[in-house]
Amino acid sequence: QSTVIPNSFPGWTSCTTGVNPAKHGIFNALIRKDLHDYRMSVVNSRDIRYDRIWQILSREGMRVGVVNVPCSYPPVPVNGFLIGGMLSPSLESDFTYPEGLIKDVLDATGEYIIDLRSKHIPREQMRDELLRSVDARGAAMRYLLESRDTDFAMLVFTETDRAQHYFWADMDAEHPAHTRERGEAFGDVIFQVYDRVDRQIGLLRETVGPDCQIYIVSDHGFGAQPHYVYINRFLQQNGYLKSLVRETRGQRARKRTKDLLESVGLLGAARTVRNKVFGEPEGAREADMKHGQMANKRTSIDRIIENVDWSATTAYALVPRGVRINLKGREPNGIVEPVAYEALRSRLIHELKRFAYPGGDNVFDRVYRREEVMEGPYLEYAPDIVTCMTVGVPSCHLEPTELFAINTGATGSHTDWGVLIAHGPGIQPGADVVGARLMDVTPTALYALGVPLNDDMDGQPVAGLFTDEFAAQHSVMFRENTSRAATDRVDPFSATEEDEIMDQLKGLGYIN
Repeated sequence: QSTVIPNSFPGWTSCTTGVNPAKHGIFNALIRKDLHDYRMSVVNSRDIRYDRIWQILSREGMRVGVVNVPCSYPPVPVNGFLIGGMLSPSLESDFTYPEGLIKDVLDATGEYIIDLRSKHIPREQMRDELLRSVDARGAAMRYLLESRDTDFAMLVFTETDRAQHYFWADMDAEHPAHTRERGEAFGDVIFQVYDRVDRQIGLLRETVGPDCQIYIVSDHGFGAQPHYVYINRFLQQNGYLKSLVRETRGQRARKRTKDLLESVGLLGAARTVRNKVFGEPEGAREADMKHGQMANKRTSIDRIIENVDWSATTAYALVPRGVRINLKGREPNGIVEPVAYEALRSRLIHELKRFAYPGGDNVFDRVYRREEVMEGPYLEYAPDIVTCMTVGVPSCHLEPTELFAINTGATGSHTDWGVLIAHGPGIQPGADVVGARLMDVTPTALYALGVPLNDDMDGQPVAGLFTDEFAAQHSVMFRENTSRAATDRVDPFSATEEDEIMDQLKGLGYIN
C-alpha cells in the first residue's frame, strides 16, 4: 500500500525512511517552506525531516550505493556512493556523492539520463529515450556495483512510471483518448519498457550473485484515468472559492486546438513545425529576466494564487489529492475563523464524498481529515482534507469552466497499490504476503541486515516474508532515534534551475 497521497515524493520518502509523510514532511513535488505563505517551492533532499536508510546504514559503518531515488538532490554524504534522482538539475550539476562521480559513470558506460525532460516531444523520441534511459541506468548501476564494495544498494527505474503516464491510452482501447493510429504505433510501448527493465534486473541479479536478497518495490500502482477532474472548479461552484479568472474566446479556441493536437499525438510535431517557421518562442524564464521578475509568477501554482480572491475564499486546492482551508491566522489572507474550522471542514467533506461524475459514480472513493491518515510534527503542512481517487488525481487549474474533460495528457495515473517481490536467501518461496505498506520497506531491510529500527518508525518488517530459519536467527531490534533534522529549509536551486525544474514538473504532470 502506497502513501495516502501516492506520488513519487511522499512515496519514495516514506519507503526510505519508514515513517508517514507528517513525520518526514514531504507531501508533494512542491511544498510550503513557510506555513504562513501560499507560495510553494520545489522539494529537495534538505526538506526531508527524517534520516533515510542510506544515512542510517552509513552510521552503522555499512557501505551503501544509491542511484536515482526521487528527492535525493542535493546528495548527502554517505559511506559509499549516491547519484541524485529526478529534480537533479542536469548532468553538469553537483548531483552525485562523491562529487564528480558521474564523470566516472559516463567514461565507463557512455550515457546517463537523469529523467525524461518533458512530455512535449514526439512520441517516437519519447519511446526511444525511455528505452535508452533504462539501459543507461542499469549499466551505471552494474558498473558501480562491480567497481565498489556495497552492503546495501538501491536503484529506481522511473521509466515505467513515465511510460504508463503517457502511453496508457495507446495501450487501452477503452480509454476515451485512444485512437487506432496511436494504438497501432505505440500500443506496446509500456510493454517494451517493462521488458527492458526486466532485462536490466536480470543483469543486476547476475552482478550481485545468488547470496544477495533482492527486493522489487513500486511506490504505487497504475491505471487508466479517463477524465480530468477540476477540483477548484468544484469548490467555486459550491461557494468555497472565488476565482478572478476570465477566460477569453481566443484562449478557449487555443485550448481546444491544443487538446485536439495532443489527443491525436501531433502536439509535439506541431510545436516543432511552428518553431522552424517562426523561431523558438520566448520562454517564461527569458521574459521574466527582461522584466526583472525571474523569481516571480513563473509557475501554474503562482498563477492560481494570483487569481484567487482570497477575501471571498474559504477552501482551495494547490496540490493533487488535497484541499486546504483558508484559515485565519494561518493562511496569509485567511478568512475562516478557527471556531468555524471544523464545521466548515465537515460540511466540505460531506459534499466531496457526494461529488459524482455525470454517470453517477463518485469522484472520490475516500475523503479523510488529514489527522485520520497521518500523524507527526509536520501535519500542519499537509492538506486539511485528503481526497482519494481509485485512479489518479484531480487537477487544480482555475481556467476550465467545466468540471470534467477527457484526459488527453497523462492518460494513465497512480493507484494506491504497488508491488513487493522478494527473492534470495532467507526469503520464503511462494509467501502470501498480506498488509505490506510502502513505509515497511526500510524496516524490513534493516531487520534483514541486523540493524535496529528507530523507535519512532511507523513501518515494521513485513510479516511472512522470511523463512522460519531466517526469522529464528534475526530479531526485531529498536533504538532511540536521537537524530533530529535541521529546521532550516535552504533551497539548493538557482532561480534558473528552479525554473527549469518547474517546467519539467509541469511537463511530466506533477504540477497540474
